[in-house]
Amino acid sequence: MQLDRIAIALRPRSAWQATDLGFALARRWWLSLWLAWSVPAALVYVPLIVLLPGDYLWVPAIVAWWLKPVWDSVPIYLASQRLFGEQLSLRQAWRQSARLLGWSMLPWLLWRRFSPTRSADLPLTLLERLGGAARRRRIAQLHPGMGRVAAWHTIACVHFEWVLIIGAFGLVRLMLPDEIPFDATAFMTDEDDRLSAYLYSLASFLAMSLVAPAYTMGGFMLYVCRRVELEGWDIEIRFRALAARLGRPTAGPGTVAGLLVASVLGLVLAVGFAPQAALAQSASAAEQAPSADSPRAIAQARISAVLDGEEFKRKVERTTIKARTPGDADEAAGDDDAPDWLLRLLAWLAKGGDSGAGEGLATLLRVVMWLLAAIVVVYVATRLRLLRPLRERMAAGELAPAPRPDVLFGLTLRPDSLPQDVVATALAQWRADCPRAALALLYRGALADLMRRHQVPFESHHTEGECARLVDRFAPGCATFFSELTLVWQRLAYAHLVPGEALFERLCLQWQETFGNHAA
Repeated sequence: MQLDRIAIALRPRSAWQATDLGFALARRWWLSLWLAWSVPAALVYVPLIVLLPGDYLWVPAIVAWWLKPVWDSVPIYLASQRLFGEQLSLRQAWRQSARLLGWSMLPWLLWRRFSPTRSADLPLTLLERLGGAARRRRIAQLHPGMGRVAAWHTIACVHFEWVLIIGAFGLVRLMLPDEIPFDATAFMTDEDDRLSAYLYSLASFLAMSLVAPAYTMGGFMLYVCRRVELEGWDIEIRFRALAARLGRPTAGPGTVAGLLVASVLGLVLAVGFAPQAALAQSASAAEQAPSADSPRAIAQARISAVLDGEEFKRKVERTTIKARTPGDADEAAGDDDAPDWLLRLLAWLAKGGDSGAGEGLATLLRVVMWLLAAIVVVYVATRLRLLRPLRERMAAGELAPAPRPDVLFGLTLRPDSLPQDVVATALAQWRADCPRAALALLYRGALADLMRRHQVPFESHHTEGECARLVDRFAPGCATFFSELTLVWQRLAYAHLVPGEALFERLCLQWQETFGNHAA
């Protein structure tokens, strides 16, 4: 595996980013990936749909769907080679993937067929050739960073397939004239309806083949990016580049030889002219261990402190099931053993008992079941009766309303932020050449009054348009004026269109008529 030839930028990515990268690769290599999946699938699908009688037209699509793991392996292998610069032909990809799979594909057609993480787990079988305990350990290592996203990736691709199938039926229905009857579901009930049966089979196959490149590449890049994270491929690439850069020659042979001679002469002179006491002191210092205040000791202490932190400790509890040995059975005996009377009763029931006792026991069990059913019905009825007053209070609005927001789209609605006379204050601000503040005051006062007196359920995430629709529903008497006020406010706030003085004075008059001359 030559990491320096990889076709993507190596860096840590989240699982969703890895899926997006897989979609990008699917768009880049879409034709070859689609052919790699479709050709072997068509070699099975086409003979089946041609040879099978009309009553079994659903079989080819089911067979092609069940063998999806086989078809998915070819695009994954082709992408794994192209990702590292190996250009394979489609014929080589088909041959190599068939050779690599062999009997290892059998589990994918049996108990692993419905695995939601198949797109990310299949590369383990195909590329790492792992099985048994080694595969389970590897999956336990890879799944914590990608398992949930791989499952959602599968769910999304299944929905994409159904969107294409339904779209194909809709397209055919639009193309047919009204005189020709067409029922998309007739093949389920009418055995003589061949058109919808053929269409369903063909649309299913085409939908699976069209979604396959995105499905396989999304799962494959989840697998690759998880390995990049665990094995540090990006760090290895950087170290290789650094080593290559440091290994380049920077001087000629003559320069190196001159530097070597100068270094040797300097060392000889330094040793020859050094005092003997200094030499002895240096030797004794070299023999001593580094002190606790040395930079090396301080760095080592800091490293140990970091490694002893909670961030580098991970405790995982796993519960496993294992077979009991005779010794374990002896230790576990006692409390876990079933009572002897229960064992005798079960043995008697297994033998059938005598006829009279058997009929009596059956009658007793029926009576017990009816009693349990009656108890459940009475309990449910009682609970519903107890909850009825609560539901009536909720319908009558007696319960405390939900808390209303203090701020809507940047406008403060707290009562203490509004003046006693909203209209008079707004007119004063308008005459002081502050049209935005004046109109904002009218709008804030209207919102606060609608929440307080009319109980309009504004929420902090609502927009101006949503607030206007809520007013139309909960306070229809104020809806006309509030809609006009909202429109004027939006033009000023977002388009910087200042209303005329006559319009503003009319809004103030209507505000006073609608909400009264008081603080909201």
